[in-house]
Amino acid sequence: MALRKIFVIISILILLTSAITVNAGTTIEFKNLNHKENEISEIFENAIFVDDDSPYPGNGSFNWPYSNITYAVENASENDTIIVCNGVYYENIIVDKRINLIGSFEDIIGNDKDGSIIDGGNQRIRLFYIKHDSVKLKDFIIVNGTRGIQIDASYTEITGNKIINNYEGIHIWGTYHDNIISSNEVINSEEDGLTLRNGCYNNTFINNIFTKNKMTALSIHIANSNNFIGNHVLKNGVGFFLGDSSYNVIAGNIVEDNDMTGIYLSQSCNNTFNKNYIKNNRNKGIYIRYNSDNNKITNNNFEGNYPFPAAMWDATKNYWNHNYWNRPRILPKPILQLKSIGSTQMPFWYFHLKNVDWHPAIKPNEIGGI
Repeated sequence: MALRKIFVIISILILLTSAITVNAGTTIEFKNLNHKENEISEIFENAIFVDDDSPYPGNGSFNWPYSNITYAVENASENDTIIVCNGVYYENIIVDKRINLIGSFEDIIGNDKDGSIIDGGNQRIRLFYIKHDSVKLKDFIIVNGTRGIQIDASYTEITGNKIINNYEGIHIWGTYHDNIISSNEVINSEEDGLTLRNGCYNNTFINNIFTKNKMTALSIHIANSNNFIGNHVLKNGVGFFLGDSSYNVIAGNIVEDNDMTGIYLSQSCNNTFNKNYIKNNRNKGIYIRYNSDNNKITNNNFEGNYPFPAAMWDATKNYWNHNYWNRPRILPKPILQLKSIGSTQMPFWYFHLKNVDWHPAIKPNEIGGI
């Protein structure tokens, strides 16, 4: 613990010293969070510290930190920052006030060997349960719970966490909005990596990795006008599932090597799929069914999806343009329709003017800029 505190002191001195060399008012980068120089000292001046090696129970000070995160949250005031030293914390944390929680995973306090691990011990508990708006949660490793993070709030920022071996990774259910979920890794969930349901809107998911989630990487039900930008979705059951969800933007993502389909729509309309790289998914690259109409599928690359890069069933009025279909194409690319014959889906062509990519790309589209 003493060595850890020395690292903390050195890190703080480096940060404060470096701030002197920056012109007043200039925005600088502080471990992936942007702060003005006069905000850096405030972070540590008002910080509450947690260390699992601390003598019980501690008082949250630098020299005598709390021994668990729950004590810190209970004793925090609005807008306080809680800094959690590396260690293993066997607890489930209810966040019911506007605070910032920062783990040591990215060396924010000078020790990133193990990270700040929240371990549910495979019990049926929510490890982080966020019930207040404007909470920030950064740089934790969250493992072995029912839900890694449950958000019943708006305006939260969830950044840089590893969420591993939970029943569900991230769960947002209800009319919550303007949450930003960025640069997290959601790995090996028993069901879904992300569950977004029942009225969630205007949330942004950017630059996350979803991998090895057994059911669906991103499961979106009755959730409109959300943005999914630049995520890497690989080796899950299904990559994206949209059910009864409209006006969402799915752009600049890599969706690859998923077992049951890359992107699946059911009764979902007016969504935009732009500049995604959809490759090597089994069954279908994108599958649009059950009255999912008026979706725009443009400037995507479809490569190596077997047996069908794209298919539709009972959905005919979608807009396809300038997608790359495995190879250079000059002639229009009709989109496959499927029809049920008994329990078997059989391909057939049903011509509709909106059921054709009239201007397919002759080379792969550039992915990344939206």
